Amino acid sequence: MAIPIADRVKDATTTTGTANVILANTAPAGYMTFLQGFGSSSSKQVCYCISNPNSPYEWETGFGVYTSSTNTLVRNIVTATSVAGSTTKINFPAGTKDVFCTTPSSSMLVINGNGDIVIPTVNTSALPNISPELSPAGYSVTSFTISCPTSTLSAQTGTYLAISSGDGTTTGDAGYLDLTAGNAPGSGLGGDIYITSGGSVTGGGGIVQIIAGDGGGSGGDINLTAGGVPSSYAGNGGNISIDSGIALGSGSNGYVLLSLGGVPAIKIQPADATTTAPVKIGFFGATPVVKPTGVAVTAAAIHTALVSLGLIAA
Repeated sequence: MAIPIADRVKDATTTTGTANVILANTAPAGYMTFLQGFGSSSSKQVCYCISNPNSPYEWETGFGVYTSSTNTLVRNIVTATSVAGSTTKINFPAGTKDVFCTTPSSSMLVINGNGDIVIPTVNTSALPNISPELSPAGYSVTSFTISCPTSTLSAQTGTYLAISSGDGTTTGDAGYLDLTAGNAPGSGLGGDIYITSGGSVTGGGGIVQIIAGDGGGSGGDINLTAGGVPSSYAGNGGNISIDSGIALGSGSNGYVLLSLGGVPAIKIQPADATTTAPVKIGFFGATPVVKPTGVAVTAAAIHTALVSLGLIAA
């Protein structure tokens, strides 16, 4: 969707009641008409304000659809009016009213005194979306990226970025966070999702935490699903890779730990400071060990191997 606002757009109307607004297609000096500001369009969404300069000085803000061929503004969504708390269309009396383009305050993103971006209340009847503008040919001409600046001063940590779905009430469910890479229904590849925390030369690497919230009922779930391929296609199913970092210097390698309720169940870790070292595995909280090799397959050897892996007691 194109941006529904333009600078210095102001017109007039003599429309009465709650009907669609017929614009006069005239603008005061220094302003533009809706046609000049938004161009020719049969269904252009715009922000608007209708204001009656005469008593009783009613006004209305909202989102509408402007049609240039008839100079008509359809009042689709009313965000606020001169009647406190009302979003019902104003029943305008006779006389000339001002119609101009402005962003309703309830629809603005604001940076508060703490530097936080305040997002207004969104429509709960449908999932809100951030949609890039499309070219006439249907190509995306913008992309959406959340990026935190990288620190350039010595010994400064990276910027903290948190994406969180809200908690619920005592009886309500917690919010739902969905990270989805686009599908390719043709012969193309499905999208990828990368969750990466940055490192530094002397500082520690970042931490990625994926936590499903606790609940008074059931706890939250974490689902990692690699996309499949319908039977009508010949492609391969997606893969899931969980990889810990390798330390090539004097530090320790990362490890992959699978825990249940905070209790370690499986720990996988390569030896330190080399990418060619064998991988160690430990079960049920046991210290990871290298896979036993060169041992005769006897009952005693199997017992020793199972003990070393932490699968049974000595």
